[in-house]
Formats: sequence, structure tokens, C-alpha cells
Amino acid sequence: MSGSINKVTLMGNVGRMPCWSALPSGAPVCNLVLATDDIEEDWRTGESKTVTHWHRIVLAGALAQAMRKRIAKGDALYVEGRLQTRKWTDRAGATKYTTEVVATTAQVYPKLSRPALAERQGPVQFEDTEIAAWIAAYDAADARIRAEQAVLVPPRRKGGLQERRLAT
Repeated sequence: MSGSINKVTLMGNVGRMPCWSALPSGAPVCNLVLATDDIEEDWRTGESKTVTHWHRIVLAGALAQAMRKRIAKGDALYVEGRLQTRKWTDRAGATKYTTEVVATTAQVYPKLSRPALAERQGPVQFEDTEIAAWIAAYDAADARIRAEQAVLVPPRRKGGLQERRLAT
């Protein structure tokens, strides 16, 4: 193989307050956990359930500095980056491996709830009213997509997907 690609794109919610530290060079580093959801359907019963996946995300350098006062628990976060696996030794001397996404691009879509705003470091000001409009449009589109996914159910017999009529 002459080339390879190591690229990850995720959009989910920040699972806990980000952990900030610095590299030996003095560059800022942010470690956080991102939750993404999948809808899985049991092909036998047709029941849907939501499964949450947790991803370790690392922001470093200028990206971490830019996001310092913008990320809080519960925010929607879009991340692009690459996968990296690190090898380390725990206190008991056992060798451990951690796979994480080293972000190259990140965009925060803050939730406008009071608890998330209270946990932020420093003052937060939303001067641009388009942010609130974008969040409302995103939530509406997300609800529409989830409704469309709920309409499709796995077949009980051989063949393609069947359409389930929703009561209106």
C-alpha cells in the first residue's frame, strides 16, 4: 500500500468537565470524553434501543488554547482528528494501552442550560444570535432524523426493510 488514511470525525456530547494540563514544553492540553449514540434494533422483536459509545479526545497546543473557556460538560462537540494508541504502565506495573482521538479541528455547540453555563470558567457571552438559531435548527433536524429512523424496522421475514405506519 502506497498510502494510508487515519481520520476520525465525531459529533457528540461532552461527558464530563474537561481536564486541563500542560505538556513539558508548556503547551496546553485538554483531555475530555465524548459520548456518541447509536440506535440499535433487535431484529427479532423490532424494538429500538440507544447505545452510548465513549471516546477519549485530546486537544493540544493552539487548539486547546482556543477552546479553553468554550467547552463544558453537556456541550455538543464536533471533532476531526486521528486515532492514536499509547502504551503506558500503571501503578501495579501492568502494561496498558489507550486509544484516543488527537483532534486537529474542533467546534463547540454549547447547550444554553443554566447548569452548563454555571460550570464554565470565566464569563460566557453570546453576542451572536445566530448561534441560538443554529442550535434550534440542529435540534429540529436531529429530532426529524430520529423520527425517520424510528419508522424503519427490520424485516420479520426475508426481504428488505418494511415501513411501519405511525399513528397520527
